[in-house]
Amino acid sequence: MNDTLPSLTDYPPNGTIFDQLDAHGVTWKDYYTDLATTELYPPLYLKNVGSKVVPIAGFFTDAAAGTLPGYCLVEANYSTQSEENPQNIAIGEAFAASVINAVIHGPAWDKTLLVWTYDEHGGYYDHVPPPAAVAPDSIAPQVPSGQSAYDGFARLGFRVPFALVSPPPRLACGVRPHQHPQAGRDQVEPARADLPGRERERAARHAGLPQAVVRRAAGARPAGRGHEPRRAGLQRQRPRHDPAGRLGH
Repeated sequence: MNDTLPSLTDYPPNGTIFDQLDAHGVTWKDYYTDLATTELYPPLYLKNVGSKVVPIAGFFTDAAAGTLPGYCLVEANYSTQSEENPQNIAIGEAFAASVINAVIHGPAWDKTLLVWTYDEHGGYYDHVPPPAAVAPDSIAPQVPSGQSAYDGFARLGFRVPFALVSPPPRLACGVRPHQHPQAGRDQVEPARADLPGRERERAARHAGLPQAVVRRAAGARPAGRGHEPRRAGLQRQRPRHDPAGRLGH
């Protein structure tokens, strides 16, 4: 993982996800509480502050009016609401509930998908070892002198809670833990043109990775029991590997 903060003049060569949204005419906003993720790249922040980077109160106003943009990032207070040790996680859960309820009770609920996820696993142990992955490119992680880069970006991170909140879709699926590509990476992901699916698949096969990873590299849905969407309606169940019950029922 690479937690190195970018310098004031750094900027991803292919832009950020927000630049890609602008390029394709998709509206977006970053609703922040104390810190906006877009501040990681000052040019991005300064270009959009006040118009697309706005305080959290604007989210609840827009949700109630049914005017949320095509994509929005809703950010908690990272000092008190991020559910990190030693915070009171009930405060963070209350924030998440307020966001979810605002969307559910808004007039645009029938055409909204809310993705509720965490950027870290929130604990000190996971009994499932992170599996190997296909590195997105040949760029090695930057680590402090004397520290190991381990497998670089060729390994998935620890599992994190992940849920999709939306009206019942045509093909509903149960909530399962989500494997974070590189746990701890910045929320502003640089947009990059990955290798075509066939090339990624060949690279994965050449590396001798498991079949599920090969399929994932090619852009296919992983095979096997538990990966196909359920067709009998929305399944409200606890994830198989969620002993703490953080996602509820």
